[in-house]
Amino acid sequence: MVISHTVTVRGPVEQVFDFYADPFGAAVVDRRVKVTLLAGGPVGVGTRTRIEGRGRPFEVETVEYERPARLAFRMTYPGRSDWIDGAQHFEASPGGTRVANTAAYHLSTRLLSVLMWILAPWVRRSFRKSLLHTATVAEAAIAAGS
Repeated sequence: MVISHTVTVRGPVEQVFDFYADPFGAAVVDRRVKVTLLAGGPVGVGTRTRIEGRGRPFEVETVEYERPARLAFRMTYPGRSDWIDGAQHFEASPGGTRVANTAAYHLSTRLLSVLMWILAPWVRRSFRKSLLHTATVAEAAIAAGS
């Protein structure tokens, strides 16, 4: 299943890209999570982090890093063969930066695929809500100069 949603973030494309590319941004967006750098630094292709604190822990690896136009990453769950490929495209637009987000879910069993199909409306709403929240936090961070 592939989900896409686009948001506009008030701020210059370079600053918006940098906020989204920061592996510790997840902890800024959701204070309940803990982010651990596993590999990489400075941020770029190969940077890997572990995110804990909301449900099952997962790892994120940056697989494309083209500042300030594109980010791509793979989310994996230790001990599972499921993964999510995500991508974000950034472009200047009236009022800020347009961020086009895509998530492609790769599920290991037919049962999970059927379950995802049933839950698809909820997953899409949750995806949009999360992206809108991230955009709001990014705008506040950029306005504050961080």
